[in-house]
Amino acid sequence: MRDTANEALLAIRDGAADGAERERRLSALVRELAEEAGRAAEKARAEFAALPFTRREARREALGEEIGALCAGLYGLGDAIEEVFGPEHGAQAAAAWKEAVAIDEARLQYMDNPAAERREIDARVLRIAAYDGGYARGKLGGEAEALARHVNLRRTVLIALSAALCVEIAVFAALKAANMAVNMCLVFTFIAFMLYLVFVSLRPELAEKSRRLRQLKKTLSELEK
Repeated sequence: MRDTANEALLAIRDGAADGAERERRLSALVRELAEEAGRAAEKARAEFAALPFTRREARREALGEEIGALCAGLYGLGDAIEEVFGPEHGAQAAAAWKEAVAIDEARLQYMDNPAAERREIDARVLRIAAYDGGYARGKLGGEAEALARHVNLRRTVLIALSAALCVEIAVFAALKAANMAVNMCLVFTFIAFMLYLVFVSLRPELAEKSRRLRQLKKTLSELEK
């Protein structure tokens, strides 16, 4: 895609009559290549979804890399537009980056280390901000607000689970001290164990979401500078 795009950009630079024509032709090029990349990504995801579950894991990493190459092509297109035409046509460069970000975000579910990929996406959003600050603030701010609600809800659930687990342990101790029936003790032991499992399963997710929220706040603060 990069070689084809470079040839097209040079043709636009040398052949366009004025800035308006350059803008029109650049927008058409971005739209054409973005649609092409979108179709290819959708086709790859559909083929992956059609695989038996037993074969998906072996294909998952390759799918992420395949879609990543499509994103790289669109990111490169935006870079090339910025390099060839400068800030005068930065809006068209940002348009290519936006299309890449949309496809890139959809591939995070296939990546082994989505946090690292997310940082790369955030870096691109910051570059977009130079030409479209509203897009960047709206995108990152909206995600931050949704994550904040999610994190607060998860914290509330964990606090409730912790309290319930403490109550279960206290009840179990009281039942055992009172020599209550073994079956009753087993019931409370099982309930306490299940509460503990839920508690443990929620903690990693909360930690990851909290890290992402801190990262978003840091990026948003950079936008305000």
